[in-house]
Amino acid sequence: MRILLASQVNVAQRSGAAIHQAALAREMARAGHDVRVLGRGRLDGLTPEPILPVAPEGLSRFIRRIPEIPPGHVLESKLALEVVREVQRFRPEVGYVRLSPSSSLVPAAFVATGTPYAVELNGLILEHMRLAHRGSARIAVARASLAWVIEHAAAAVAPSEAIERHLADDLHAKRVVRIENGADVGPSATCARLEARARLGLPREGALITMVGTLVPSLRLDLLFDALRALSRDTTLVIVGDGAQRGRVDAEISRGARVIFLGARPHDEAILAARAADVCVNPHDSDLSLKGLEYAAIGRRQVCFAVRGVERIRDLYAEESQAVWLVEARNGAAFAAAIEAALAIERARGELPDDEVARVRSEVAWSRTAARVLAVLDEARR
Repeated sequence: MRILLASQVNVAQRSGAAIHQAALAREMARAGHDVRVLGRGRLDGLTPEPILPVAPEGLSRFIRRIPEIPPGHVLESKLALEVVREVQRFRPEVGYVRLSPSSSLVPAAFVATGTPYAVELNGLILEHMRLAHRGSARIAVARASLAWVIEHAAAAVAPSEAIERHLADDLHAKRVVRIENGADVGPSATCARLEARARLGLPREGALITMVGTLVPSLRLDLLFDALRALSRDTTLVIVGDGAQRGRVDAEISRGARVIFLGARPHDEAILAARAADVCVNPHDSDLSLKGLEYAAIGRRQVCFAVRGVERIRDLYAEESQAVWLVEARNGAAFAAAIEAALAIERARGELPDDEVARVRSEVAWSRTAARVLAVLDEARR
């Protein structure tokens, strides 16, 4: 198949979203398909280590990037125009679009050119807009826009059960396919704990708990900070990421909290921070974050809330490994108790066995995700 992947993802940065887009494209190409990736990013914006691989897959020559402009209607219009141009050049048989709240014009370009497409929703968009207090008018516009996009798509792909329900209940999607994301953790996934700490300038001694992720409004940092206050004084929280709750983090640090804030970092450094940890934490209490999958793939015990779909992460390791600690109650004391229990197991047993970690990493490889997406796209083009 000739496949055009299009989204607002900046393919010139080593962000998690860009790496996931690249991993999907890479595995599609390895399966023998002709893939083009269309996204934003300055033409000179690639890091020394390209996101997309060079030959034999050769995907880097299939990237088209538009000049860096802020997200919004201008970017959306530019991307839609580039989709039309790429359809004329490349003649794709099918398109695949990663949706954002303002992603109606890119799918409209596929409709206008008669190119069938599938869409992927990678978050609870309307719920996140409500939590960010975007206003009822903006949410209504986003709902109508997304509903139109999904109505014209051959299928809507949901990476989790919560997003599957969001598509069906809030956006009335008729054809929803659950396809869980993979985990592309890169070369830092096997870095030794003390080496990872040294490379990031983190304390060599003491217990580190690490949280990696965008600081979206739905993230329960309030419960995480409550938990931190209940833990022993030799425990430090490392936060990697930035976003709407940056002010809450700064305020907590100003009050003397044991927090090291690394801010937004390239994906490789975020993985390093997780490898530097004794235990990783995931304070999403409404849906299953992809970070939990990455924590599992790099062999770190983790603490997370018992949300729908968490069985996928919990069941990756044998029960006796005690790799995943689930928090049922939504309060800081319950979160702290689970973190302390996970730290105690880590001290008593040491790290998860290398052979078991390698097995888990192979089970969450992007090749499996790509195979399922390819089946959806093959059906869409018929």
